[in-house]
Amino acid sequence: MHPARDEVFFPPAGAVVPTVSAVIPCFNEAPIAGRTARRVAATLDAAGAPWELLFWDDGSTDATREILSAAAAANPRIGWGGHAPNRGAGRALRALYARTRGRHVLQMDCDLASPPEEFVPAALDALTRADLALVTRYGARPAVYPLRRRVVSRAKTALYKAAFGMPVSDSCSGFYGFDGGRLRTLDLASDGFEIQLEFILRARDLGWTIVELELPWVHQTESGEMSLARESWRTARGLVRLGLRRLRAARGAAP
Repeated sequence: MHPARDEVFFPPAGAVVPTVSAVIPCFNEAPIAGRTARRVAATLDAAGAPWELLFWDDGSTDATREILSAAAAANPRIGWGGHAPNRGAGRALRALYARTRGRHVLQMDCDLASPPEEFVPAALDALTRADLALVTRYGARPAVYPLRRRVVSRAKTALYKAAFGMPVSDSCSGFYGFDGGRLRTLDLASDGFEIQLEFILRARDLGWTIVELELPWVHQTESGEMSLARESWRTARGLVRLGLRRLRAARGAAP
């Protein structure tokens, strides 16, 4: 992925090469971004391995960038970047993945719906035996989740399983752990939330070991709610493009 002319990136100032790279995409997260940076940094400190924490701003219209800049100034292991205008979670995540350096990559949503104090150690432990670990909201510890969003999520899961053969119970929790070396070799192309399905399917295609983590997950609204209609339409278009890319790839690989 080539940097766009309107992208900026300020890498962590620390000189130590990290073992763990934590990545968090942001869009209009000014009410919570500073608190999230401090909480995740404290959790990574407690994990005991060298780390970096990278944020990417997806065209926010509030003070998110100023808050991320202050967080990076306060902690040399925090870096941040961004682009404008808003282009979607997938574009932000691809920018983050390309800039990670750690052996393990931990992805979190800025709202910390799954507490990092539980997610970080659980994901790092899972990555000792797996290539991809993901939090599921539909295990023995069901998520605290509004009904309308639960219905949409369940419908998306059913669609993903029927249309793509998705091999997990939940692709959209926002909390994932990756083998960093393997993640950085993936040729991902999605710009929207469908990137989560894309990397799960690529992991399956490549024979990665995938594990699901049953952890607390509580829906948060402090930084604002996304429009379900807008995001569903954007994701639907992205899914069509993803399906076409996979179809072309399958045809190209056929003898």
